[in-house]
Amino acid sequence: METKTVNEGEALQVADFPEVPAKQYYDGAWDVNEAITEAKTVNAVYTRRTFAVTFVADGTTVETKTVNEGESLAVADFPAVPAKDGFTGVWNVTEDITAATTVTAVYTEIPVEPETFVVTFVADGQTVATFTKEVGQTLTTAEFPEVPAKDGFTGAWNVTEDITAATTVTAVYTEIPVEPEAPSNIQRAYTVASTNAEVKVTADANNSDITSVEITVNGETKTAEFNNGVYSALFTGLTRATTYPVAVVVTNGVGETEATGEFTTRSGATGGGGGGSTKLPVLSGGDKGDIDGPVVDPEKPVDPEQPVDPEKPVDPEQPVDPEVPVDPETPVVPGAGFVDVKEDAWYNDSVDYVVENGLMNGVGSNKFAPNDNLTRAMLVTVLYRAEGEPAVNRSIPFADVDLGAYYGNAVIWAKQNGIVNGVDENNFAPDRIITREQVAAILYRYSIYKGMDAVNLSENLGFVDADEISEYAISAMNWAVGQNLIKGYED
Repeated sequence: METKTVNEGEALQVADFPEVPAKQYYDGAWDVNEAITEAKTVNAVYTRRTFAVTFVADGTTVETKTVNEGESLAVADFPAVPAKDGFTGVWNVTEDITAATTVTAVYTEIPVEPETFVVTFVADGQTVATFTKEVGQTLTTAEFPEVPAKDGFTGAWNVTEDITAATTVTAVYTEIPVEPEAPSNIQRAYTVASTNAEVKVTADANNSDITSVEITVNGETKTAEFNNGVYSALFTGLTRATTYPVAVVVTNGVGETEATGEFTTRSGATGGGGGGSTKLPVLSGGDKGDIDGPVVDPEKPVDPEQPVDPEKPVDPEQPVDPEVPVDPETPVVPGAGFVDVKEDAWYNDSVDYVVENGLMNGVGSNKFAPNDNLTRAMLVTVLYRAEGEPAVNRSIPFADVDLGAYYGNAVIWAKQNGIVNGVDENNFAPDRIITREQVAAILYRYSIYKGMDAVNLSENLGFVDADEISEYAISAMNWAVGQNLIKGYED
């Protein structure tokens, strides 16, 4: 505070005004700013100093804030950063402001995850490859993986154009056609006796069905019959100890293939049984060698017309007793326990065995009936029981077979396993007395069923009545005699 004294008639010039006393954060000035010529009180006027904070976004001022000097602009009082599509924004100042400045918005682009699609390649149920592409992109056929190789097939993808959307591409395989050829790999085998021979043939058809197999022996040509994968023909009326030429011609839809060779018939035997086992000769030639021994054919039909001679005696040395009838309802004690089986009978031990093992029973009244005739059903039942009476498909194969009969399951089992055939297409004749050659044929097939896949035979049929044996039973009878299952008898 100051007082200035001025002479009347004079003036107090502004330049002579005293300094306005300082005041922090304020600007001061006298409220009179011209010369004073009279008594007056001059007052100091103070004005608060301020600073400006300007907010700018993308070159445009968003807002200007005025702040008193000595105070601050808090971050909380900053204006909002203007929104910008696809970007996030912040001010470049993140602390309270105490002086004039310009604050600028900083924008950062928001990353956009591209939309994608997936293409999967599959072959035979297995994923081969997977491709991921952005929407708008293309998976070109040049990028497709190779179709996995598959033996005997050509492969291609089921899509043949560029792909622009999610999908599964599948391999399509096409079998490579095999050109048919003439038959090959002709293999032969045969059973040679003294006056007959059975020739059996197998061959590769080479993708064209075999239409015929012609077998020629000694100038006689026969069309072979097909059974169980084997073609066969039987030649009879041959001469003992004689070499015969053999020719085989196998024909399919493309052409024919020939094989030739020869065999020698046996010298034969004059007695009832023949000698021991001898390895059979085989035809020469063949693409992949020849087979030793005969190919077994279990399907030869039963000859229902074979005459039965009820007067023929049974050889007491025969280990297979076909004469015991089966009665499943009347179990009895073994051997001597039957009133009609003597302790010294040649078959006593055999009766003990079949009864003890459940193969046969008595006929009732404590009898075994050892001399009664054996029927076809009885023999089949014995074999069925020997196998433990396995479960069978209950479909009845013959019109004359009673499923409820004691032999019902046995006949079904034997038919299903190739051990028996009917006497014709519809009948089995279960109660017909079985012949010696039928016994041999059934036991022969049963042996095949049990695992015998080939046999070597010598000439065993040197009987004076051997020419009466049915064609279907020749191999079986030869085998049975060689195995001492059946013997001849004296006239």
